[in-house]
Order: sequence, then structure tokens, then C-alpha cells
Amino acid sequence: MACKKLNFVFFALLSFSFFFTSSFAFATEIQRPVIIVPGMLASFNKPLMNEDKSGGKWGFVFGGNYYKDLIKLLKKNGYEEGKTLFIAYYDWRKSAEDSAKNYLVPIVKEAKEKSGKNKVDIIAHSMGGLVSRSYIQSSGYGYDVLRLVMLGTPNLGAGSAYVAWEGGEYPNDWNFFVQRYVGTIEKNLKKTHNKKDLTRPQTFREFFPGLKDLLPIYSFTKKDGVAVTAWDRKEQNTFLNSLSNGRNLLKSRDVEVTTISGAEINTLDKIYLTKESDDDKTNLRWRDGKPIDSTSYINTAKGDKTVLFSSASLESIEPSMYKAVNVEHVDLPNFAREEVYKIVSAPKDDDFVLVFFELSKKYFANIFSSFTARAEDDGILLAGGIESASSIPAPESYEPYVEPDSVLGFTVSPNVTFEIIDPDGKILSRDKNDLGEDNANFDDDPTDNEDIILVTIRNPKVGKYTLKITGNTSGDYYVDSTYVNDNGVFDDENTGTIKEGEEKTLEATVSETTGVNLPSSETDKGSDDTTTTDDNNTTENKTGDSSGANTFRHQADPPSWRAKNVQGSVLGTATVRVKLSALIFGVKERLTREIASAPTAPRKDERRIGDALKKKDYILLIGPVNEMLSRARAYETALATKKAKVAAKLLQEIKGDYGDFVNKVEKLIATGKLNQQTVNVLTTLVQRLGNAGLR
Repeated sequence: MACKKLNFVFFALLSFSFFFTSSFAFATEIQRPVIIVPGMLASFNKPLMNEDKSGGKWGFVFGGNYYKDLIKLLKKNGYEEGKTLFIAYYDWRKSAEDSAKNYLVPIVKEAKEKSGKNKVDIIAHSMGGLVSRSYIQSSGYGYDVLRLVMLGTPNLGAGSAYVAWEGGEYPNDWNFFVQRYVGTIEKNLKKTHNKKDLTRPQTFREFFPGLKDLLPIYSFTKKDGVAVTAWDRKEQNTFLNSLSNGRNLLKSRDVEVTTISGAEINTLDKIYLTKESDDDKTNLRWRDGKPIDSTSYINTAKGDKTVLFSSASLESIEPSMYKAVNVEHVDLPNFAREEVYKIVSAPKDDDFVLVFFELSKKYFANIFSSFTARAEDDGILLAGGIESASSIPAPESYEPYVEPDSVLGFTVSPNVTFEIIDPDGKILSRDKNDLGEDNANFDDDPTDNEDIILVTIRNPKVGKYTLKITGNTSGDYYVDSTYVNDNGVFDDENTGTIKEGEEKTLEATVSETTGVNLPSSETDKGSDDTTTTDDNNTTENKTGDSSGANTFRHQADPPSWRAKNVQGSVLGTATVRVKLSALIFGVKERLTREIASAPTAPRKDERRIGDALKKKDYILLIGPVNEMLSRARAYETALATKKAKVAAKLLQEIKGDYGDFVNKVEKLIATGKLNQQTVNVLTTLVQRLGNAGLR
């Protein structure tokens, strides 16, 4: 009898030993493939995006890879790129339906073939969630998605899309990388399709039709004090309406849905509109009404700064789970990565090996704890269920995305070799990057003679840049430049002819207030485009360039409610490429964004000490800024009509308004209640106006 007991114990131990040593192999074998579907603007294919050419390599755009920490975590836990881990890059310029059909579906097929599994899990950020839902809810769905995790997906749309689609403006939540990215693609496509005279918003509608898929299907506008419903607007988002009406297909098709959404940050909710102007009507701009002023954007509700929680949460879908976090839109994949991993690696009741592990942990908790895919205190059912919104703790190594203060970019024709030397003597070229990979990107394929050169620099130094170009073939060349900061978007261009082997050196000056100043043609070698002022405060452009190439562009052909693109003066101390009114308007917008992005309650992960700018502070500061802006426009009109005495009087009043603004800023800072970031913003705005000659 004792012998039989010993044999049984030996057999049990042997079986257990075999089971334990094989467990890791089992876990790897049953691991379903995961597909990451990035958000809008994150995917990049240079020839396709810029010239509508087929081929090219897909990857994340420079400054837009918000997924690297998530990818790193998945790889650490056994996911293998190309076998169980895939990135579904897509042409976000097109509609979500187009992206689902032409990009996501082939990746799903590839993932199943290479992994040997019949289902995949999808992690989708922002617009990627709409692309994923478009596939799952379509008639062509292959019943091959087990779980869908959506991070900040605008399931009901996002209000900022209206600003871009209807007004041709960069929304406030588009950072400077995005503005540079979109603007460059827009300019290159205008060249490609020979539509150089096409203006916004027509360029946005023609080149970026995917923007329409983001228009809200909830009431987010008020016109003359009356709410405008989605059905009352001229521009209808039929795609999102259809997706929303068919949302229960997610349940009937047995897809487990989890949404992780921001819920604590001020996000655009309502836009107050008035009638469009005659100029707007001519340009088919603001067809449902234009914003009364940028201050109308202050009206906010809770979300992730880009997408409202109510738009992203999909609370009515079962089985679904929704969670709230306190981070901005671009930070969601990084911040929630550990939670996302637990979701996609969780046991499923039809996965017998994992279910066996789940049952076994009751007896061997210590041994099999590594296979527990989801923390027991999460309160989430394995087979689905609804969880009330609750905060996800930040991972230990979490570092929030830091937006650049400015971005400098160059687009160069493919028939030359290009090199940049910055004010500190650092070199950026195809073969050398003294600025560092995190700060600069030089995109040039030496094997492709038709590959345009794209250069992007984060937080560039102000000062003189030396641009060296060498002809690879004889012919015309161009160097386009873009500089983006709080003052707006500045464009410039240098064109000419070059011979094979010929070397040319250009000097470009980068200024916070006037952007990039390139020589306007090959006969204008330097960057001495200066403005002088005579006794009557009139201006004179010394370069004699009347082509209009060197003009300030504030978000590209702004409507009448923004500062217009008319050459004027910054008190005769800077280039005529930027007006005083445009400069002040930029200060006003920066103040507006500061109050709009300020959290109403302390963030749990708040590292800064002190308060952000409050609404009462904004009201205090915006008064003298509005006075400056009004008088600056009158001042510029007086200069244009040569009314020197009127201009001189207005100038003194503007300086008085500036003094009032400075005093109020100093008193506010002296309270010691503001956090350092807000102090820095206010100090910069004071200096910016002072440098324009208002001191």
C-alpha cells in the first residue's frame, strides 16, 4: 500500500514537473497576435503622403511615435514583431473605411497566417479605433477579432475637427509637430497635383478627406445662442452616424470592447458661432457658421484635451469596459500600457490552456501567478462586463509627452544633396546628426533619385543657419522652410537653378517673431531682409522683393476673425513679414490655450508645484491684450494711409496697454501661486511683446 502511495506521489510530481517546465512554451504557443492601429497623423510613408506615389516604407512620423513604450512592454512579455505583434500603419488622409479595407484587413490576414491563430486582439488609438470599428462592423468582417481596446477614440467625433474641416485652421490641440507635418504634406500635394492656387479649407477637404470622419455627431455648436444639432448642420458625418447606429454589432459579433479615455482634462465642448462673412462664403469657409472669437474655445468639458470622455467611452455597449484616466490624448498609449497588456493577455473561456492555468492558480497561486492576466482587484469579468469609470495608476517609469515650443522644417527638391549647420555649428545631414535623434530628423533616401528631402528640428536655436546644397543633376531646385511657434506658422522659399556638382551656400535666419528668412532667389544670397523706419513710422523693404514669397502666414490664409496676411510693421524694428497685430493676436491665443488646458482639479500625477492660470486670471490679463490688439490694427491702418500723427498717438496708447499688461502679469506672478510652467509662459509673452518695441 505504501508503495502504491509513493508511486502515485512520484507520478504526480513528475506530471507537475513536466507541466510546469512546459508552461512557458504553452503560453507562447496560445498567445494571440496583437495589432496596434495608431491614431491619425502617426503613420508615415513619405512618397505616398507627399506625392501620392506608391511604394515607400511605412513607419511612425518623427515626433509622433506615442507607442514605443507599449511596444517595448509587449515584446518584453513574449510578443514577437512580425509573428504575434503587428503595426497597422494606414493612410490617415483617406476615410476610415478606406483605411480599414486597404490597410487593416491585410494586416489581420497576415497576423493570422504568421501566428497560426484564427483571431487577433486590436489595440487602437484615436482614429485607429474608428478604422477598427469600420472593419468589425462591416459586411466583410471575418469574425476574427477577439478583443478591441480603444484609447481615446472619438466614437462620437471631436469638436476640433470642425475648426480644420470648415475653417481650414489648425485646431488648438494640434501641436507644432502636427502643424508642420500637415502643412508640409499640403504644400507638396499642391505641387504634385499642380494646384498651387488652391487655398484652405479646400486643400484640407481635397487632400485630407479623413478629417470629415471626425466631425462630431453630437450638438457641439451654438449659433446666435441657439444649439445647433448634428442633423441641422450642412456638413453631415454620415460615416460616424452609420457606425453609431450599428454599434450593437460589436456585441453580436462577440468582440470584447474596452475603452480607456481621458476624463479630467479640459476639452473643447462647445463652439459659439455667428454668420460667416461674404469672404467666407466665397471661399466655402465656415458653412455652418464661424467662431465668434478664439475665446469661444474656453467653453470646455472633460476629456483628454482632444476627445471628450462622453465621445470615447461607448458606455452603452455590452459587453464593454470603460476606464477613465487623467492624461492627455497623446499620452494614453504610454500611460495605460500595463493595463492594455493585462487586457489583451487575459484568459478567455474558450482557450483551454489558459483556463486550466486560471483554475490551477487556486492551488498553485505562487507558481502560476505570472500567468494571471488581470489583477483580481480590477473587478473586470473574464468574459466581459461593465466597469464604472475608475482611474488607472501610472506605470512606474511613466514620463508624459512634452510638446515642443517650436519646430523648424525644410523640404528640399530631390536633385540636390542638402546639409544644415545650426547657429552653434552643429551639423545635420544625411550622414550626420549632431542634434540627436530625439531632437532632429533628416529623411533622405540616397538610393532614390526622386525622393524629396524632409528635415525636422525640435526646439531649434534662433539665429543664422548655413544651408549647403550640391547639385546631383542640373536643373531647377527649391528649398521650402516652415517655422512654427506660438506666434503662428511662418513659410518661406528659395528657388533657383543648379548644375551637376555645383555647390551653393544659403544663409537662413530663424527668429521667434519673424520665422525663417531665406534669400528669395539665387541672386539674393544673404539674409539681410530688414526693415527701416523713417520719421513718419513708415516701412521700407530693403530687398525689393515684391513676390510675396516672404510673407507671414498665420495658419495659412486665416479668415477675417484672425489676423490677416497684410504686410505691416512691428514698430519698424523687424522684418515686414509679420504685423504687430498678428504678434499680439498670437499672444492672445497663447493665453487662451493656457486657460483652456488648465486642469480644474489637481492631477494625481501632478509634478508641478502651484496653480495653472485660472479663468479669473485670464479675464484680468486679456483686457489690456484686447486693447493692444484693437489699437494695433488701427495703427497699421494709419501707417498704410500715411496718417503719421494718428499712428504716433496710437503707438503711445499701445505702449500704455503693454505697460498695463506687464504690471498685471508681475502682480500675478508675485502672488507665488502660479506653477513654474505658467510663470514661464507669461514671462515669454511679456518678452515677446517687449522685443517688438513696446517697452
